[in-house]
Amino acid sequence: MSNLARLLVMACGLLLPVFAASADVSFTHEVKPLLEKRCVVCHACYDAPCQLKYTSLEGIHRGTSKQKVYSGARPLAIDPQRLFIDAHSEAQWRKRGFSSVLGEPDPVSGAVQLDSSLMHQVLQLKQQNPLPRADILSDAFDLSLNRDSECPKPAEFKDYAARNPLAGMPYALPGLNASEQTVLLDWIEQGAPDDTPSYVVDEEQAAQIQQWESLLNGDSLQAQLAARYVYEHWFLGSLHFPEAGSDTFFKLVRSSTPPGQPIQMIATRRPYDDPGVERVYYRLWRDPQTVVAKTHMPLALGKSQYQAVRQLLFDLPYPVTALPGYDVATGSNPFKTFAQIPLDSKYRFLIMNGQFTIMGFIKGPVCRGQTALNVVNDHFWVFFVDPDANVRGEFESLLAQQTDNLRLPAESGSNALTLTNWLKYINSQKTYVAAKQSWVKAVLEDGGAIGPEIVWDGDGSNPNAALTVFRHFDSATVEKGLIGNVPKTAWLIDYAMLERIHYLLVAGYDVFGNVGHQFNTRVYMDYLRYEAEFALLSLFPAETQRELFRHWYRDTPRGFDRLIGQAHYYLDLPVSINYQTDQPFSELMTLLKGRVDDALSHRFSFRNKVRHPIEALNELPNTAIQLLPQVSVILVADDQDFTRVQSSPEAYSLLRNNAHSNIAVMFFEDDRHLSEEDSATLVPGFIGDYPGALWYVPRADIVRFTEALSQVRNERDYRKLRDQYGVRRTHPDFWRFSDLLHTAADHYRGLDYGVFDLNRLENR
Repeated sequence: MSNLARLLVMACGLLLPVFAASADVSFTHEVKPLLEKRCVVCHACYDAPCQLKYTSLEGIHRGTSKQKVYSGARPLAIDPQRLFIDAHSEAQWRKRGFSSVLGEPDPVSGAVQLDSSLMHQVLQLKQQNPLPRADILSDAFDLSLNRDSECPKPAEFKDYAARNPLAGMPYALPGLNASEQTVLLDWIEQGAPDDTPSYVVDEEQAAQIQQWESLLNGDSLQAQLAARYVYEHWFLGSLHFPEAGSDTFFKLVRSSTPPGQPIQMIATRRPYDDPGVERVYYRLWRDPQTVVAKTHMPLALGKSQYQAVRQLLFDLPYPVTALPGYDVATGSNPFKTFAQIPLDSKYRFLIMNGQFTIMGFIKGPVCRGQTALNVVNDHFWVFFVDPDANVRGEFESLLAQQTDNLRLPAESGSNALTLTNWLKYINSQKTYVAAKQSWVKAVLEDGGAIGPEIVWDGDGSNPNAALTVFRHFDSATVEKGLIGNVPKTAWLIDYAMLERIHYLLVAGYDVFGNVGHQFNTRVYMDYLRYEAEFALLSLFPAETQRELFRHWYRDTPRGFDRLIGQAHYYLDLPVSINYQTDQPFSELMTLLKGRVDDALSHRFSFRNKVRHPIEALNELPNTAIQLLPQVSVILVADDQDFTRVQSSPEAYSLLRNNAHSNIAVMFFEDDRHLSEEDSATLVPGFIGDYPGALWYVPRADIVRFTEALSQVRNERDYRKLRDQYGVRRTHPDFWRFSDLLHTAADHYRGLDYGVFDLNRLENR
């Protein structure tokens, strides 16, 4: 931008000082870091407003779309809009309805015409209309998750801005400072040059890529089937090589070209759809995008991982007489597709990275929004059936007999009918569960009993032995270990459950599908939850099972028992546990916690011998809990003012766990909220990728802060405490705090680190 232009901008009230024009703005060193700090926090993944993704230059060049990815009422599926997969040039994206945000060059000077750049226009609109000088934003700012987005094209922006003067970017947050604004505007005017250096794989990384691609592209039928199994379970993963000492992440993709040649990615709606080529090759593609916490699923491809995968799936001899096809009935049903791979190998492959496997449905595209997530409780623990118990009594044969009853909604495609399919899958599930219960009874008919030994102990060292899931209303988190107080419920998952969860919510789920597909997926998951809960309940005497389930599902609709086929789930079997108290569920959780404790991660435990004062927040009174958002982050350091903090501060996550009378139906959740039973969980570090409230507490004030928060009784009390310790979205130094927050998260999370999503920040 010329100096004359800057003077004109100032004269028009745009509040930009004069700077010397920058000759060359570096995307790599100036623009990309700025976008990651200021724009990616709202513009990433499928829920990016107007599908504008700032996580890569390709996303910026793709631009915006008026079409929403997330829609709960779409009658017909839409074409997939996946960056790097479904189109590979600006021209291809324009044909798909995306509009440029960078602007068009002047035919004479070649400089970009800034009034044709949407990115320039929204940044300038913010400068013209900065945030009002108030702690709390007015209703003029729509902060709802499902707010309408007009997504104007550059030619439509003048009219849009006149109607929405407060819609400048960053939306409902402070604007960029003068130097940040200058960097972006100069870069746009210069034509958004790209100086990204070509990525060079170092020698150690190249050797590991070659090793894995060699394993995954063997010519034998067994190698091809095993590689397909690995791909269909790892395709969402952020894969990395720990021995190479690099923080570069890769995606496992299907390519029409073999190792040694450039990757030609195969684009299909689902990972098991027909690739349309004679031979599929599995390749490691470097992901150039900024890592964002809400989709980041790190998986280390280290030496131990390689040896385990090779031993379980590739070296273990088992007959493969023919490769399965890619027709939808086969591909959507893993019990058909991978019937030739031994059950024990498949199950051990899944649970050795249990957090990663469960994380697929937590961080995959299905889990966005309240309706998708109210299929699970706000806080529960997950255990796995011991692999030896899973195959005892020829469980593999049972699954072979029940293959058709284990089919999943994805077989109906992305334009599914609703009611008829729903009833079909319910009846199939009931039939399978009845057969499974008969099998269990037959196994135990000679005097056997069910006891804690049925639960996998992680082989004494695998921290995936037990997991904790937190639901944060419209997002969720899964972590290794048993975190927090004893929850209301817990799951015990076997191979068949785990495989169906993955193919229901990850491999088989189409975020671009219609309402029927989404509805059938959601309802089917109810039945998998029942199955996992009843498996855990089988460790209790029959009457205790019924008492607990009645407590978990209070106030259910009439006919609920018959609808789920409840009678099929109960196991009236001998139990080897001699319960001693009137709190049998807590007693069992303590017993199982002791069984798996040697293997567990204690990353989120307070391990100090002396109780930390901030731990008092775990016992917050219910009146205070009611005023908390789902996820609060507290930073603690010695300085009274966070703007003076130079190093990474201490960090704590305070979670609100909402209680419900039941989660039997997907609608009317508020009517089933038992606010008097809500609880809070405080942990060191970060849990949750969408912070709702940000706090800065000087170390000297920790006791004062915890006591004040415990005494909060109403909104006025809460706002008063926010005035003292809160960092609101309107704080003049908000972005400095955001930078400090990410510095702390990077310190705590390491390779698990990703940029937070700030869309859920409260306005209180």
